[in-house]
Amino acid sequence: MKKSYRIKSKKRFSAFLVFVILLLATGTSFAVDTETAQGLSEAPYAEVLVEAGDTLWNLAKQYGPEQNDPRDVVDTICELNQITPEDLQAGQTILIPIS
Repeated sequence: MKKSYRIKSKKRFSAFLVFVILLLATGTSFAVDTETAQGLSEAPYAEVLVEAGDTLWNLAKQYGPEQNDPRDVVDTICELNQITPEDLQAGQTILIPIS
């Protein structure tokens, strides 16, 4: 024996369908291409070979964005390369944000 269902309120059923469609669309947008979206928003970096006598401050002033405070650029370099200023060594290659 098959159970039959009736739609009692077309407005309520339509609202439910719209809600389900919006929920599915939102869930799909989070699941698809999230890596691409994050990759496009990342700032470009320069790979710099550290030479004897280089400091993070000098490298930040030389390669970092001109509009940024060198202190902020040094902090970003440390976070990006997971180093402290004391860890900087000649021959090391580090990433520096250029924009």
